Amino acid sequence: MKFRLRFIDVFRGLAIVLMLHGHTADALLSPDEKTSLAFQLYTIFRGFTAPMFLFISGFAFAITTIKYVEDYLKFSQKFLKRIRKFLFITLLGYFLHLPYLSLKKNNNRVKF
Repeated sequence: MKFRLRFIDVFRGLAIVLMLHGHTADALLSPDEKTSLAFQLYTIFRGFTAPMFLFISGFAFAITTIKYVEDYLKFSQKFLKRIRKFLFITLLGYFLHLPYLSLKKNNNRVKF
C-alpha cells in the first residue's frame, strides 16, 4: 500500500484553482473593475499562486526522491528514468515556444 500525503494534493489543487480563477478574473473583468482597490489587493495576493504551486511541487519531488537518493547519486536505472522525464518536459516546453514549428519568427501573422 502506498503512503500518500493528502495535504500535498490539496495544496497543489488549491494553487491550481487560484491560478485558474486569477486568469479568468483578469480576462473577464472590465478595465474599470481592475482599477478598484479590491482588485489591486487581490492582484497582490494572486502573485503568490505560482510560487505556492512551485514550492509544493518541489516539496513533493523531495518527498518522493529522498528514499531513493542513493540510486540517484549513481548511474542507475532510476537515475536514467528521472533524466528522461526531465528532458521530455524541458523539450516539450521549448517545443511549445516555437512559433509555427519554426526556428524563425514569423512577423506576417494573421490578425483577427
